[in-house]
Amino acid sequence: MKSLFSGCSVVVVGDVMVDHYIWGDASRISPEAPVPVVHVHKEEYRPGGAANVAANVVGLGGEADLIAFYGKDFGGNILEALAKKYMYNFDKSIVVEGFKTIRKTRVVARAQQVVRVDWEEKLILDGAKEEILWQRLSNKPSACRVLVISDYGKGMIGDQRAAKLIHWARERNMDVVIDPKPPAKKGYCGATVVTPNRKEAEIMSGESIDTLLDAERVASKLRQELELEALFLTLGGDGMMLATEDGCAHYPALEQEVYDVSGAGDTVVACVALSIAAGLDYHVASQLAMITAGVAVSKVGTAVVHWEDVLKTKEWNTLRETISKG
Repeated sequence: MKSLFSGCSVVVVGDVMVDHYIWGDASRISPEAPVPVVHVHKEEYRPGGAANVAANVVGLGGEADLIAFYGKDFGGNILEALAKKYMYNFDKSIVVEGFKTIRKTRVVARAQQVVRVDWEEKLILDGAKEEILWQRLSNKPSACRVLVISDYGKGMIGDQRAAKLIHWARERNMDVVIDPKPPAKKGYCGATVVTPNRKEAEIMSGESIDTLLDAERVASKLRQELELEALFLTLGGDGMMLATEDGCAHYPALEQEVYDVSGAGDTVVACVALSIAAGLDYHVASQLAMITAGVAVSKVGTAVVHWEDVLKTKEWNTLRETISKG
């Protein structure tokens, strides 16, 4: 079946990184220290951060243009190769000399993560690099209806740049979907949609979320404070709370075994952005986001969800009937 998102185009701006996986088995403890000895079977590189958002957009049947700064190094070469593999557009001319591309290495033994090692430094954009960002944005196709801001707090976004990006998009009648990173918050005001997880929402609101009533109150509060059309609050195993001008609605998570939550938020952002680009309402977008997130967490490691994965779920058959009825 043709994807609902076929022909939908999204621009993604944000922090990119390489997710590096080392897969193996651990059957004994090292004589040198009380740590497992991992016998390596293979290693793998996957797109991370904003790059994972772009890869999921394409996987779900849309088109993605990724704008992000990265280093002219081994990690940068990997990012360029991943763009070709996952078929999203990635401008290779916006490298930062001397900057080390962020890389997160996870050692996984028998589907269990043993340790994670991060190579990263905060990106600092000078005036010249800032100008390049706006030039690249201005060259993007006018058919792009949605701008995704993927803020991982690594220096690409932040309050001031987020506010400028929202203003830029609004001038072009584009919707803006933000995957937030506290403590940044003020710069998100005026976006179309923000998609915090439980912890992020707690930090942004200054309130704890222990029950669904807490989630409803916090989601409504943040939506009003940030002047959003909608706020999608992801709650892990408790599903999602959607807050709109009409009130709140809760959507439960799929009942299935969870292997890894890494990157599930990226999948949700990609799905919500594509749903907006396709003209779907927020309630349908929430249900689609729950389906795609369920697929993502059923896989080990940061995963790209494909439209074919959605079609295989029993929840899709029910939702398809809802969509066909208009």
